[in-house]
Amino acid sequence: MEKNFYDYLIKHNNKELSSVLLSEESIERLKDCARMVKLSKGELLQIEGEVSQIWGFVTEGLIRTYYKKDENEVTDQLAHEGDDFIDYKSFFREIPSSCNIQTIEPSVVFIFKKKELDAMCEIDKDIKKLFTLLKKKNLLKLKERLDDSVFEPAKVKFSSLMEKTPQFVLRVPSIYIASYLGITPETLSRIRAKMKIDERNV
Repeated sequence: MEKNFYDYLIKHNNKELSSVLLSEESIERLKDCARMVKLSKGELLQIEGEVSQIWGFVTEGLIRTYYKKDENEVTDQLAHEGDDFIDYKSFFREIPSSCNIQTIEPSVVFIFKKKELDAMCEIDKDIKKLFTLLKKKNLLKLKERLDDSVFEPAKVKFSSLMEKTPQFVLRVPSIYIASYLGITPETLSRIRAKMKIDERNV
């Protein structure tokens, strides 16, 4: 587990970090602004109806973002080690969120508060550029997932998840995975059973 946010960037976002020449002063600003928070399983970091004030980065554990629809919880985002989590619409437009952000297992995260992050980016153009690159990376990932959810059949979506992020399949409860993929738990169960049969027949 990384001791500070700069070490986290070196490990998980080296491509974005290498595109920005951070001074020692900028590195210290990052370290000071990022708060390391230890969280219990099931702990809520954001509640529906609040204006989002956090941009988080997972160094240990699992986080999910979900919203409620017809009394059901719909998992919108999943984040594990090396991923960030943020409610973009609420965070940047400063409007009440429709989402909840919750830990799936005991987790350790780096948290940036919006007011402090905005102030830091205002005085440090290199840090502002870094967070612009991190935002772009995350939005591209979200776009890829959206394309998969719209155009791909259920089995392909699950196979893609296994290939790209096997940690989700191993650690996230099936009910959250099904919701995340936009399929029913029963469909997910059938896909998993069929894949096990196919593996045994190979």
